[in-house]
Amino acid sequence: MNPTHNYTYTIEDDPVMEKLFNQPNSFESEIAGKKAREWERLKQALETQPEAAFSNGACHIYAVCLKHADPRFLLRALSRPGRQDGRHVYCKLGDWAIDVNGVQLESELIANWTEKLIENLLVCEVSVSELMTPDKSRVVPENVRGHTLQEPFVSIAITKAEVHIAHHLPCWMNLLNGVV
Repeated sequence: MNPTHNYTYTIEDDPVMEKLFNQPNSFESEIAGKKAREWERLKQALETQPEAAFSNGACHIYAVCLKHADPRFLLRALSRPGRQDGRHVYCKLGDWAIDVNGVQLESELIANWTEKLIENLLVCEVSVSELMTPDKSRVVPENVRGHTLQEPFVSIAITKAEVHIAHHLPCWMNLLNGVV
């Protein structure tokens, strides 16, 4: 069973974003417009290609849903040195990394992302609170690592992630039994 959402995000759906967007020639209106386009792209990806969305822009939601499904998982983020951004968020159990693409050795996941982004990445533990609490210093609804917390995107992403996880996690856990 795959829930569907017939919802198109518009700036007018969010009073804060609408106010920022309608400030002519302002830095904030540029950010609001850019973020609105990004959120619409992510929402469309969730509808048509959830794996792509959870690999590029919604990985924080997927990782939090994985952690909720199995509290033994540790939440990890890949960041650029000296920055608190989140290039990718995933879960870890033992030496294994779990994200929307399945299970692989954490060292392989790090190597793959380093190669993909052509930059050195650091690994750090993160918390559900850090990933799901808006950073009040940001112009738009994002966590401290720059991941979107815009509604209704988050609600849609959680629903899609829960469905995907319910389908795939039992198989992934069977792979991990005996090695963790």
